[in-house]
Amino acid sequence: ASFSVNLDSFPLYKLIAETQQAQTNTLVWSPDTQKAFKVLQTALLQAPTLSLPTGSEFNLFVTERKGMALGVLTQLRGPHQQPIAYLSRELDAISRGWPHCLRRIRAVALLAPEALKILNGQTILY
Repeated sequence: ASFSVNLDSFPLYKLIAETQQAQTNTLVWSPDTQKAFKVLQTALLQAPTLSLPTGSEFNLFVTERKGMALGVLTQLRGPHQQPIAYLSRELDAISRGWPHCLRRIRAVALLAPEALKILNGQTILY
């Protein structure tokens, strides 16, 4: 699966937030949310299986796209990087206005603490 699945599923996150804010249990399904659901469903069926962290050397690959910090935490298994977790967070309004290079740094700053929680404080290579 591609990182874009996080971006493509954004209408679902927005729908849930709006539903919670309106304090209702009714979801107003739109063509955008239906498309996002199908993209997410397909990606989950094709994504590599996540594994538990077992090694001592972990990598966090991070990028920023359309105001979203997107990352994957991996460990080396044989010749391949095995995903442990997919991470995403929305950048705040101020960060979204920064140049791309600074948005990427902000993305790392947002996702690194989440990765450290998963690894219980073990070392991560960036």
